[in-house]
Amino acid sequence: YIDRPALGQRAREVITDPATGGSSLSFLSQFNTITYGQLWARVRAIACDWHHHHEHPVHAGDFVCVLGFASIDYTAIELACIHLGAVVVPLQTSAPATQHAPILAETQPRILAVGIDYLQAAVEALLDGAAPERLIVFDYEPRDHSQRAAYEAASRQLSDAGSPLRIETIDEVVE
Repeated sequence: YIDRPALGQRAREVITDPATGGSSLSFLSQFNTITYGQLWARVRAIACDWHHHHEHPVHAGDFVCVLGFASIDYTAIELACIHLGAVVVPLQTSAPATQHAPILAETQPRILAVGIDYLQAAVEALLDGAAPERLIVFDYEPRDHSQRAAYEAASRQLSDAGSPLRIETIDEVVE
């Protein structure tokens, strides 16, 4: 099955508005897929980074909170947790940050993995409660103007609050 399609998601392209110069994602009618081999390589890369991280390794039984919507990255994160024996704590995407903060404080996760669309809510929760050791954003397309602005604003907000957290992207983790 290594060469067979495992997961798919809507294909997207970056469109630049000639009037404003801003760019955004546009969904296309087709789907992009990854094979089981590509998925397994991504899962292993994430698990390897997390397990062998020089400051904050993830071991069996450690908590990883996930705030995001189902996607290829979300699935790879879930499978990396299973591979490591980490406990996944899914956070409800429709809940306010005030409900996430006590969960983060109670579980004290090694990692909070958050979809770019929920990054602001995650930062609010982190600043209101106990912070994880690492904050990793997934489903992030830096060429999308609004996503890049959200990423930069969240980074600034953490820095301005004196937080030692640095936002990492899932692509940086995989590399």
